[in-house]
Amino acid sequence: MSKSATGRMVRDRAEAADLLGEWQASGARMSDWCRARGLNWYSLNAYRGRGVVPVDPEPQFVELTLATPPVMTAPGRYHVRLDGIEVEVDDNFREDTLVRLLGVLAAC
Repeated sequence: MSKSATGRMVRDRAEAADLLGEWQASGARMSDWCRARGLNWYSLNAYRGRGVVPVDPEPQFVELTLATPPVMTAPGRYHVRLDGIEVEVDDNFREDTLVRLLGVLAAC
């Protein structure tokens, strides 16, 4: 096992968010920074790829409203799956509604 794979694992998303912020501010290579603090580099790096951001203690709720009822005339349906999030639209989807929906999902 390499030296960068040893050390304490990152416990959760909140800790990862704090550590990633400290690491980025340092300007150091992540492997060197983790080794100096006794952290497992692979453990922290895994959270970086997940887009971890600092945890907000208050949830943010966003209201979605539909300006006009959808028209269901075409049978085509499209499923988009990314990182455990799934969006389904049909041929009649409205681009502005999809943009708002993706904005809500990105805030989660």
